[in-house]
Amino acid sequence: MRSFHLPRLSRRGKIARNLALAAALVLALWVGTERGSWTVNGALRRMEQDLLLGPGQTIYTQRGGSLENETWAMVLGDSYAYTGVVQGRDLGRSFWSKTASVYQAISLEGEPGLLSLSSWGLLGQQQESWRLFCPNGPEGAGSAVLTVSARCRWEQEDGKPREGTLRFQGTAQAQNGVFAFVLQADTSEEASALFALMGGLTGNCEVLQADYQMDFTTPSGAPAGHAEGVLI
Repeated sequence: MRSFHLPRLSRRGKIARNLALAAALVLALWVGTERGSWTVNGALRRMEQDLLLGPGQTIYTQRGGSLENETWAMVLGDSYAYTGVVQGRDLGRSFWSKTASVYQAISLEGEPGLLSLSSWGLLGQQQESWRLFCPNGPEGAGSAVLTVSARCRWEQEDGKPREGTLRFQGTAQAQNGVFAFVLQADTSEEASALFALMGGLTGNCEVLQADYQMDFTTPSGAPAGHAEGVLI
């Protein structure tokens, strides 16, 4: 049987091979430690570095709607929290990078605040749930109830608008100091209003104003504080 031998490399060929292997190893370490922008966490950490922020902790992620390369995230830092979006950026036929941007941000040193996840990729899709986060609830609070009141205007078939107020409610337990609420729509009317609240374009529903309130309780059930604000 005839044996097969790889051709012997010249000195220049060996140097080129070793350089290529070293570059591949550095790239693998870069991606593996999420310091590059090829991963969702890597893109978020890179953005935080550009904004002169300390590195945050990614608490939650979800894929975007119709955009395949879009991921939404909620991030908790030492003194800040934000929701943001990470999108793929084509740098060539076979090489991809990701870029991150902030959607909403609050300071953890202020009053309890509310951050929401949205998605431009959700346009054209009716969503029946919406995630919101309170990262800085009162000290000692173990659970919370979020109530959103949305005053809406609907276009009817006869062309005459109709106005009304819808209320959405969600409960959450504190996890790592963060309260994660999910607001659910049970009817088509609520779904169109919830979709409009998330920034989607809907033909028959317009949100005129949306207010929220959060009521916190201790693990024993005692009141632990109250917060309110305006979404729209």
